[in-house]
This record gives sequence, structure tokens and C-alpha cells, in this order.
Amino acid sequence: MSGPEEVRSALGILDCLRLDRAHETSTIPFEQRTTILNDGLIEAIRRDPAKPNSHSPNSMANKLIIKPAKSPTAIGPYNHAIRTGDLLFCAGQIPIDPATGDLVKGDIKVQTQRVLENVKAILDDQKLSFANVVKSTVFVTNLADFAGMNEVYAKYFTADFPARSTIQVAALPKGANVEIEVIAHF
Repeated sequence: MSGPEEVRSALGILDCLRLDRAHETSTIPFEQRTTILNDGLIEAIRRDPAKPNSHSPNSMANKLIIKPAKSPTAIGPYNHAIRTGDLLFCAGQIPIDPATGDLVKGDIKVQTQRVLENVKAILDDQKLSFANVVKSTVFVTNLADFAGMNEVYAKYFTADFPARSTIQVAALPKGANVEIEVIAHF
């Protein structure tokens, strides 16, 4: 058994058995039936908190570190993404070429495309797509580049757009002009 539906179902069956006790139509004694159901209920409540889709109260405390093979190497003490429960928190991606580890040179459109390809590599690794993204945050060094960034962004987010914030910052790592982080839902 697993999940809240099974717990409710087990509780409902247990209540029915208690009501049916007066009629005793089962060949299994009531106490044994209750023990079997209680054991199942306890098992449902004790779901393995290490499972990513666990609904137990402890599931948010567990995190799965994501390091996709097709992503550029992290340039600091962070991970590409963390999965906890049904959410994937992706670190901000800058326009690093995964093959060389170098910053991609070019205008905001070229850099935004590389950034979103890096985000895509993380999503692909987890069998997700841009449709699973519920929140994105875009950091740009110049808000005058917003239109160019947005033009490329719209090619990746094509429907049911996520919530988004766009923030101008003084500088980004390695001299990048754009960084994008996302939160996705499984």
C-alpha cells in the first residue's frame, strides 16, 4: 500500500469490517482481519521517504542531487539541480558550452539559446520538458536585452507558460549576459 488514497481506502475497509462484525460472515476471525488491515495501514503510513514521490511528512527533508552527464561542469560549490518530492529546483544556468566549459560568445539571443539548452539537458535527464516548468527566473545584465532574450525564450516555452521574473543584475559569473533558473514539477 502507498499514498493517501490507499490509507483512506484501508481506513474505510476497516470501518466497514468493524460495522460488519455483528454479522460475522467472514471465515477469518474479526481480530485477524483487523490485524491484517492495520498492518497494511501502518505500511502505507510508513512509505519509504527516500522515494521521490513519497507523500510522507519527511519527504521534503530528503533531496536527490541531480548531476546530468550532458550538462556543463558546475563552476562552484553547487549542484545542477535538486529533486525533493515532486519538485525539481534547477540552479541558474549560464551560457557555458558543455563540450568546452567555455562561455559562449555572442549577443543575448545566442547566449539565451545556450542557457536554455543547458536547462533542457537537466530537464531531459529527469525525463521532463519545458512544459513541466512552473517558475523561471531570468537574470540579465542589461534590461535593454529583454526583447532579444524573450524572443529565444518563447521558442522553448510555447504554451502554458510558467510564472516568470526577470531581474537586471550588475554582473553574472564568467561575464555572461544572461542566467536562467527554473523550478519544474513532475
